[in-house]
Amino acid sequence: RSQRKQILEESASDTTIHGIPRTVGDRHPAVKALWLLAFIAFVGFLTRQFVMAVIKLRSLPVSTSIEPNSATFEFPDVHFCSQPMISASYPSTMGAEARNFTDAQTAKIVQLLDRFNASHPYFVAVALVNTLPTSFLSENFGMRKEQSIVKATVMPMNVELEFDKDIESFGHYKYLNCFRVRPKQNDIQRMLGNVLAYLDIFLYADATYNQSVKFYDGHIESRGLSFTGYENLLGSGFRVYFTPKYGYPDEFSPSVTIAPGYTHFIKLSMQVTNWAEKKGQCLSDQPNVQYVDLAKAEPGSYRYNLYACYAKELANIYATNLEANLPGMLPIPYSQKDLPNIYNFSQIGPNASDSEILKILVFMKKITNGQLTKETSQFMQEVQTICQNKYSCKEAVYKAKLSSIKSPLKKSLQSEFSQLLSASSVRLSGGNQSTPGRDWVIQLFNESASGSAAAEDAMIR
Repeated sequence: RSQRKQILEESASDTTIHGIPRTVGDRHPAVKALWLLAFIAFVGFLTRQFVMAVIKLRSLPVSTSIEPNSATFEFPDVHFCSQPMISASYPSTMGAEARNFTDAQTAKIVQLLDRFNASHPYFVAVALVNTLPTSFLSENFGMRKEQSIVKATVMPMNVELEFDKDIESFGHYKYLNCFRVRPKQNDIQRMLGNVLAYLDIFLYADATYNQSVKFYDGHIESRGLSFTGYENLLGSGFRVYFTPKYGYPDEFSPSVTIAPGYTHFIKLSMQVTNWAEKKGQCLSDQPNVQYVDLAKAEPGSYRYNLYACYAKELANIYATNLEANLPGMLPIPYSQKDLPNIYNFSQIGPNASDSEILKILVFMKKITNGQLTKETSQFMQEVQTICQNKYSCKEAVYKAKLSSIKSPLKKSLQSEFSQLLSASSVRLSGGNQSTPGRDWVIQLFNESASGSAAAEDAMIR
């Protein structure tokens, strides 16, 4: 018995349960008794609380429900931009006045660049597309809506969209002429939003209108011109952007590239992001932003997003450092519409100093050697700091997935396609005018099998 008592005392003195060690050892019996009573009381209290909690839990069943934070799908604005931006179809139909104006501008550019033996076609092309007024360039060189979009139909209702109502043209900083598809009928919008319908669009790429348009005694050709001077082949396809309604197709917007001669299927999904305004993570009730519509030389109003902050701050940096706009790099805020274009030779007189011309040549070379991209990336660090908490508090973000591509059109479809092109050309022009690129494709279909094969490669669906 004494051995058992010794074991219990040693165990109690070494236990980690508070209070038990104080009931043993060299202490007064009254102290030991008090600690033992306190320990028993607290154990009893905890036992009672535990039993009451179990009884309450059993009397009140717990049910758990999960409610997903879902949002109604809203069909986006769909923007089609031709790659590259220059068409060979319409320059071939330019009148004498427009052609003489283009030749005169080219002659002036060549004369100024000859001072530095820099009248290479590349530099002349870059200077020309930035010297010609953007409205003139859009009208005489850009892809046109009636040329690019053959037909836009909401299926399976077979409702054809109206060109001047549901399909709009606008000037883009990178692609010159782009085309926005936004059905105006509410019932059509609802069906597209509920995935009860889909948009079926036939596009015409300018690749097969194989006419090279030369200016200034053949010094340059219309094919391959762009704002930044990169030599792209005509008719290489379209870039398709998806934005919330009234959004601007910028570098942050989801997009896919589609190629001539194939049928593409694109799946869209939408996710709504909510930022915490109280924590200073976003901006609410932001006014629309205004960019210069290069085709019309007037303001275009668009919904605010984070890229609007980036575009504004970068434009401010360029304006401060260059006192000019850099075309083709970002949309130009309408507030800076009066700033000159850094590559524009029209503002340089015949007696201009060498430094004025060298300033333009330096920036042209920065495009080719990557220096401009490097400088812009350095500016972006500053811009990211400024714009880090300037999201829109509620943003709809689309994801575009090119789900499948079908083989090129078969020759068996040549008759149907020819009739479609002919009918749409008459409908768009009222039967009084023609669309150069389309007329040429129709002629290919009607005249020879080899021609129909070539025209098939121009078709995008």
